[in-house]
Amino acid sequence: MELSFEQLYALIKEMQIELKVLLFQRLQSELAQENEQIPDWHKELIEQRLAKYQSNPAEVVHWKDFEKHLYEKYGV
Repeated sequence: MELSFEQLYALIKEMQIELKVLLFQRLQSELAQENEQIPDWHKELIEQRLAKYQSNPAEVVHWKDFEKHLYEKYGV
């Protein structure tokens, strides 16, 4: 039986708090294990971006400036 996200969320909302905590801990543990297995191409991309930043830190657009740009351009 396959559940939609909404159906799954409804089931979780009905669970006792103790079961929600156990579920959260199990998911958190699984996610942590998955994150330890970062693909090599991710690592290479991070290294490239870090090198680009280090070669010219003045080119960085700060997040707040980017948010302002999005808001002005798209109203988001």
